Amino acid sequence: MPIVVQRLLDDCSQDYSLRTVKPGDFIYQPADVDTHVYIIEKGLVKIGSLGEWGQRVLYDLLKPGELFGDLDYLDEVVFFEYAQAATSASVYVIDRPAFRHAVTHNPLLADWFSETVIRRWHRTEIRLLHRNGLIVDDRIRHLQEQYNSSVLDANNQLHRPFDYLSYQEIGDLVGATRQTVSRKIRTSAEPTATIVMHV
Repeated sequence: MPIVVQRLLDDCSQDYSLRTVKPGDFIYQPADVDTHVYIIEKGLVKIGSLGEWGQRVLYDLLKPGELFGDLDYLDEVVFFEYAQAATSASVYVIDRPAFRHAVTHNPLLADWFSETVIRRWHRTEIRLLHRNGLIVDDRIRHLQEQYNSSVLDANNQLHRPFDYLSYQEIGDLVGATRQTVSRKIRTSAEPTATIVMHV
């Protein structure tokens, strides 16, 4: 565990717990009233919301050390997000007021919090840039590179994050339809024909 996260937990010693969830379990759903902030210790967590017709739309796939939850900084915006374990996961559940107190009173934690939020913001900006500047094949390739490094789940099993994204979820992240993603991935997986030159 990073030293800064341990410092945060020390500062919130009476106001956090460690929760283990199974693959597919929801940590929270859009209709829930949740007053906690979460940090992933182990495993993968999908973050998203509901579309116009009630379909799930994926925003991000988070890895160990990443932060999520309703930080309650935007009063005029209704928090309407889901968090779902992609693998078995262990997450620190921190009381939101205790988290905000620790972050605002400790410069080390304030810097860590800013860096964490900006890193997610930057990742989102890069994806938007790719949507406007790259063909779908390259957008998928960049996503594969981003989610290629294996992570441990709560049972200490290794998983490659990209393998936990459906075609629809890849489409959500790269700005393409499920059908297009399916076709592109199948095509890239097919062996290339070898051309034999006869002299």
